[in-house]
Amino acid sequence: MQFLFQILADFDTDYVCKELKGNAYFPQVLESQQVASQPTLSRFLSRANSETVEALRQINLDLVQTFLKVQSMKQFIVDVDSTHFTSHGNQEGSNYNAHYRAKGFHPLYAFESHIGYCLNAQLRPGNHYCSEGADHFLEPILAGFDNLVFRMDSGFASPKISNLIEDNGENYFIKLKWNNVLGDLGDLKPPCSEDENLTILPHDAYSEKTYQANS
Repeated sequence: MQFLFQILADFDTDYVCKELKGNAYFPQVLESQQVASQPTLSRFLSRANSETVEALRQINLDLVQTFLKVQSMKQFIVDVDSTHFTSHGNQEGSNYNAHYRAKGFHPLYAFESHIGYCLNAQLRPGNHYCSEGADHFLEPILAGFDNLVFRMDSGFASPKISNLIEDNGENYFIKLKWNNVLGDLGDLKPPCSEDENLTILPHDAYSEKTYQANS
């Protein structure tokens, strides 16, 4: 419980225990009213396993559901993306990622766009592709919330992901990389000639078309 309260109070490292022991209010929220030492908390974290991670993920979902009920929001925009954490030494799961040209981890995140709540997070090896395992990652979000609109970049343009969202009756925007086939379907040509300065916004092109790939 102390570990969870520390996170909620924006203390995300175990060594803050020394500071919290002298805090006038934090010990009072604990049942024992005593703050565990840093070594005790570190031993607790070292015993964490996949079941611990899943329990913390479910606690996070329950808290977010409670907070969003207070907000009375009718629709949730879920931004899904991967990012890079550089690692040092020989940490388990740390691998070279060619896109970032660095060794580390490649976790997945899902945030509610309006308020910024984290709906899910998953640590993955550094050599995983951005959408690898994303379908399983989205399942608890789809199960826990309704009226969702997912936003993802082109790395998540997978039938497995779009079919999962559609089968659950939700909506999505997934960016596609431009190619000649898509370009010929609509007015998706560059909006100005090559000799003009494309750094001056706006220079995005938008078009609407119904299209189904052959494969």
